[in-house]
Amino acid sequence: MGRSFDRPHLKLRDQRHGYPETSFPDDWTDNARESTPDIDIGDITGGAYDPVQFVIGLHVPNCVPDPVPGTLWLYAPDMGAGPSIAAATFADGYKSAAYEAGPRDLWTEVQAAYHCWTNAGQPPAHAFGLTVTVADDGTVCQRPWFKSPDNELHAPWKSPQ
Repeated sequence: MGRSFDRPHLKLRDQRHGYPETSFPDDWTDNARESTPDIDIGDITGGAYDPVQFVIGLHVPNCVPDPVPGTLWLYAPDMGAGPSIAAATFADGYKSAAYEAGPRDLWTEVQAAYHCWTNAGQPPAHAFGLTVTVADDGTVCQRPWFKSPDNELHAPWKSPQ
């Protein structure tokens, strides 16, 4: 059996919608898209209140990170097109590599979010905000922004039901 993910402890109690646990076969990397990371794992994995992790969370919605020594695993549940997985390896003495499978390029999204943050001057977390609206049918729409609600980070996304 392949790698399994379920990280409900990373969310507030009211946000735990129960991402389904998903397994990928051990040979998932055989058909994965491979690339060479242009950032290091230390660039994006800091303390609990590190602003880069906060910003990446805003830019890469519905993605669960699982850092283990030498590798950053990323998982996104099936939001209609199938689940996605990525592993970026950073073992000492070896060439770094990233592997992505599924409809989303999770590692590519994480790198883009990191570059967006550094290009903006590495702003602190309090420079960002979130506008949340709830429709009459209970659908929640979240719009993250930088410095002003008029400066949305990306198109709005809906929370999983």
